[in-house]
Amino acid sequence: MKNVAIVIMAVGMMLTAHVVEAHPHHKTKDPVATNARIKHGVRTGQLTPRETAALRRNQAHVREMNRVARADGFVSPRERMVINRAQNNLNRNIYYKKHNKAGRGCR
Repeated sequence: MKNVAIVIMAVGMMLTAHVVEAHPHHKTKDPVATNARIKHGVRTGQLTPRETAALRRNQAHVREMNRVARADGFVSPRERMVINRAQNNLNRNIYYKKHNKAGRGCR
């Protein structure tokens, strides 16, 4: 009897863990980390004001895409893919703009 209860409890815990993984509100990427990378570039002089403004506009666009995708209460796999691609492009742009020769000390 005790073994049956343990098995039932284990199965219930596995099902609960699986349901938690399938939650429709997955985060795509971490916007806080993106913002911190931009701030670091400004603070260290690696980003010019024009580059910073462009990155902030792109960041706002990604945030808006995320907001629109979540408006109906479910982020589809396609929407998640598009948002992840936009976030990856933003991260790539941050890297390139921080490592180009347009920074404060490189003119």
